[in-house]
Amino acid sequence: MSSNHGMIHWFSIFVGTLFAIYAAAYTASVHIVFGRSVSLIKVLAILTITPPDLSAGPFISVLD
Repeated sequence: MSSNHGMIHWFSIFVGTLFAIYAAAYTASVHIVFGRSVSLIKVLAILTITPPDLSAGPFISVLD
């Protein structure tokens, strides 16, 4: 009976560790996705604020 209780104890520790790793990875991925979306919004805002011909100018000069 005590060995069975020990197995349950180790299993709960294992599940808790997996859950902690999953929660940390999930939080990190949310931060990464949120940061990327914020930078994408900034780029879109800059492109929207600046006229299209000015934003396309560098690309055209690079192609020439």
